[in-house]
Amino acid sequence: MVLPYFWIRGMELPGPRRASAFMNLLPVLTAVSAIILLGKPVRLFHIFGGGIALASVVVAQTIRQPLGRRTLANRSLS
Repeated sequence: MVLPYFWIRGMELPGPRRASAFMNLLPVLTAVSAIILLGKPVRLFHIFGGGIALASVVVAQTIRQPLGRRTLANRSLS
């Protein structure tokens, strides 16, 4: 009963917009838990998949402006 509480609390604190990017970390944390708690071996796909998931969270948290959308106010008049 502790983990659902932490999950709900973790979604409330940063808000749904920021918290949605961290949902990509769920498979990474599951794999890390299996490796630590169950003694599963670390495979190459764990490293690549975890790296891609971590990179996606970093990109989602650092890019603030939508890509590819420009308004008239953002265009410079040359």
